[in-house]
Amino acid sequence: MKKITIVLVLCISSLISFSQGLHFGIKAGSDIQKITGTRISEGFAYGYHLGAFGEINISKSIGIQPEIYYSAVSLNKGTSLDTIYQSLDLSTISKIKFGYFNVPILLNIKPSKHFSLQVGPRFGILSDRNLSVRANANNALKNGDLSMLAGFQLYFSNLRIYGRYQLGISSINDAIESENWKTSAIHLGLGLRLL
Repeated sequence: MKKITIVLVLCISSLISFSQGLHFGIKAGSDIQKITGTRISEGFAYGYHLGAFGEINISKSIGIQPEIYYSAVSLNKGTSLDTIYQSLDLSTISKIKFGYFNVPILLNIKPSKHFSLQVGPRFGILSDRNLSVRANANNALKNGDLSMLAGFQLYFSNLRIYGRYQLGISSINDAIESENWKTSAIHLGLGLRLL
């Protein structure tokens, strides 16, 4: 994890030194998430995200947008986590809450002044899970996962409106070796450039 952080800092620092502009802002929005896997039933959960972003303009049409934000979602029993409940005997819990710190690095491709296409990796670090009812439940989910993001962003002066799709690459399952549980999500939100 330390090596990844050092590489990201060096990459962003070098981009800043060659960039035409650096800006910062805050962001917030809603999430629609789903976990898919071998025996996991279909189902969606709703949550939110809050955080900050940077804008590094390399040229008029290309930029880098690093972000850090916290996202939280609650999954009700009977939606997409039937397998977790069955495998860990969590029959007494009616809801599981997840909290992630997310670090995406997005490439902004701007065909026009008011619109950009975004694509890039996102690393999520699991920071909160209320699975402590059973001793082995804390080991059910891995502490981090890797995803790819793709979407768009609209620019209205300092206001940003964005929509993204997140597709999990790595499995979050740490309970059953034979199953891959992967996340996918739709992020919708607003950003405000402050500096």
